[in-house]
Formats: sequence, C-alpha cells, structure tokens
Amino acid sequence: MKLVLIVLLSSVLLAYSVGSFNKIEIPQTNIVQNHNEVIDSITCHKYLEKLFKIDLVNTSGVYDDSSNTSVYYSSTYDYKMLFFHISIPMLFLLFYYVYMNNKLKKEIQLRIEAENKLNHLVNIDPLTNLFNRRYLKSIENKFIHANQRQSDVISLFVLDIDHFKKINDTYGHDIGDKTLKILAAKMLELTRPTDIIVRLGGEEFLIILPETNLSGAQIVAEKIRMGCHDMHIQIDEKESLSIAVSLGVTTVDFSIDQSLDDAINRADKALYEAKSSGRDRSITIEP
Repeated sequence: MKLVLIVLLSSVLLAYSVGSFNKIEIPQTNIVQNHNEVIDSITCHKYLEKLFKIDLVNTSGVYDDSSNTSVYYSSTYDYKMLFFHISIPMLFLLFYYVYMNNKLKKEIQLRIEAENKLNHLVNIDPLTNLFNRRYLKSIENKFIHANQRQSDVISLFVLDIDHFKKINDTYGHDIGDKTLKILAAKMLELTRPTDIIVRLGGEEFLIILPETNLSGAQIVAEKIRMGCHDMHIQIDEKESLSIAVSLGVTTVDFSIDQSLDDAINRADKALYEAKSSGRDRSITIEP
C-alpha cells in the first residue's frame, strides 16, 4: 500500500513539475555538434508520442546539411497530457489494490471463522455442549507447563450418574439424553468459568479445577452432588425423576503423574470406591 502511494505521488509530482515547462527552445548552436542531440531528443519524444498515442512534440526549424550555418529548433512538449496518461492508470491500480486488499481481508476473516467453527465441532460434545476427550488431549500440555512454571495446584474429579442404565431402560434414551443435558447445565451453574467440564463418554464426566487444592475440590464435588438432588427431569405431565451421582476426587501432581490420564485413573479408583460404598457420595484420594 505504501509503495503504491509513493509511486503514484512521485509520478504525479514529476509529471506536473516537468509539465510547467511548456516550451523548450534550443538557441543557435553549432549544427554539426548539436544537431544529432536535438534529433535524439525529438526521436525520444516521438517514441513517447507513439507509446501513449498523444501529441508530445511539435518541431520547427531548418537544417541545411551542405552549409555550416546555424540552425534554430523550437519544440513544444505537452507534458500535462503525459501527466493524465500516467496518473489515471496509477489511480486505477491504486483502487484495484485497495479492492483486492479488502477482498483478501474478508476471505481471511471467513476462513478464520470457518476454522473456529470446525474446532468447536471437533472439541465439543454435541449432546451436552461440553468439551469432549479430544479437547482434553489438546490442553494437557498447557496444564503441565503451568504446573512446572508456576507450581499451580490443579485438582479434578470424575462424576458418574448412579443407575443411569436403568433410566435408559425404563424411560428410553430420549429421557436419558434429557438427563445428561440437565446435568451438564447444573454442573456449569455450580462451577467457575475457569473450570473445565468434559464429557468422557456415556454418563461419565470429568471436572478440572485449576488453582484448587484437594480440600477445595472436595467442596465443589459435594456442592454438585447435593445440587443433583434438586434436579427434576420431567418425563410427562404427571411423572418426573431425580438422580444421584457418585464422584472420585483427587489432585494432580506432575512430579508423580506422567500425564492427566494418571490423575484421571486415580480419580476413577476413588469413583469405584464410592460406587462400592453405596453410591451417592464422593470419595477423595491423594496422589
């Protein structure tokens, strides 16, 4: 853009400044020495005349090759026509450049929006609108680096709906899907915007709590467990059902855990213990 403006401005100033000399007169000179120079000048301008298809040169004078008399040449150059023939194409190029630049910006913006939409589709569970396992893999390095650099405490817990298979078998998969959606909304309501909720699959969920120690994670887990007691999934006008959840809570220690999967597996063991102990409870396990 800057280059186009510089070229345009330079050509305009040059053509206009030269155009102020409307008439160039070559005084009496030695014909043998200077005649060819004048002819070369005229030939050059004739070439411009042919190139731009405008009248640049009007010459007058007498040349007698058999004598040594001085000769007088007079030439008028219409540089203002040259100015218009240079500036108009340059203006066209400038406008074309601006148009193409704006068009390219719009195409880039559309491509960015398409990529963002694709990333959303790839990383989001379509039923609950929560993150999926693929997203979990993409952010794992982020948590590892944060923990190593700032010693950030990260806790997590795995949540599973008690007797979910019975809900599907009794009321059908539509009610089962409705239950998952309502639970997802409840978890979003009871957690912070910085917390990450992932649907691991089926009725199992993972909640990651950055900058939260084990006791803090236990408090959040209990808040969600009690909040599920207040949930009512409407089956029809007369009947509704409530659910209970079991949770396994742990904290992440990257000095021991090679990856988030190690901490998740540990939380799964705590979840299994909660299920074995009667369900509808949370169990905490340290690294």
